[in-house]
Amino acid sequence: HFPTNSVIDVIQQTPGDFRTALVMSNTSYHHNILTYYKLATIGGYATTVRNEYIRFLQHAYGEVAITLNGVVFLMGHNPEILRLLNTKFIVTDVPIISTTVNEISRNDANALYAIHDPLERVYCASDQVIVQNGVMIPDRLAEVVGRFDRPVLVTKKLVQDTALTENCSISNLNVYQGRIEFRVTSDKPSLIFSPVNYHKNWRAKINGATAEIAKGNYAFMVIPIPAGASDVQLQYQDQNLVIGAMILVVLGFLVLLYGARSRGPTWLKLLFVFCGLLLVGKNVLSVPGIKNVHIPERQVSIETRGTTLTAPD
Repeated sequence: HFPTNSVIDVIQQTPGDFRTALVMSNTSYHHNILTYYKLATIGGYATTVRNEYIRFLQHAYGEVAITLNGVVFLMGHNPEILRLLNTKFIVTDVPIISTTVNEISRNDANALYAIHDPLERVYCASDQVIVQNGVMIPDRLAEVVGRFDRPVLVTKKLVQDTALTENCSISNLNVYQGRIEFRVTSDKPSLIFSPVNYHKNWRAKINGATAEIAKGNYAFMVIPIPAGASDVQLQYQDQNLVIGAMILVVLGFLVLLYGARSRGPTWLKLLFVFCGLLLVGKNVLSVPGIKNVHIPERQVSIETRGTTLTAPD
């Protein structure tokens, strides 16, 4: 095991679904300890983030490095933008001077900063900022983030008002692996922002009806919501994987049936049964209606210093 330290302890013991940003003067294996302890970082894994997300970080921060195991290192920092990305902590080896953060822990290698008033995985936007196609949204966001509390930059108007209502709140927020559920209450039509990578495989439902997901702040998800109280579900589902899983499940049952009716030797029948069970067992949990979509994002237990802790996924 990697040794734990004061920085890791604070992040692990803080409840909630949040991200941690790595702002480093250079990339080093030492800092990949966060990946070992499954602490959610701003970039996630490079194999799963879209190119737009990486380009967003490059434009917003200038220089970005990605290690082989997917940890994103920011060579500069803008705490105001990090706050919009559901970031609660910043681990860094360089001093940060900003009214947006305060230092809460330090060891020989790094300091840990906490962002004031951190935002959740979904939140009500404060302003709708319309930008023209071709405008570099990350650059524009860096300009307006100091003037607006929770700005959302979009290329077309999604709701009537640009200054959005302050009477908007999120409750009953649950963040699962590939699924987000919450209730939103607003006195006017407004926008909900989620700093999760926009992708066509995400689906939204508002009060059970299919709803639009737009792209905001260059690479993330924006959901227009009506006035009143609404129950919202966001679900990531790759239809190609679902179809493939269903085909393999059917194939597994056919192999089981063939094995049961086969007149061959016993060992061959057992082999067919084993292969059929393997095909069904490996794929049936990916079939809608059977798949467990309520696995909490932070439900990952790891062992450190002989003690079992719960850490972000």
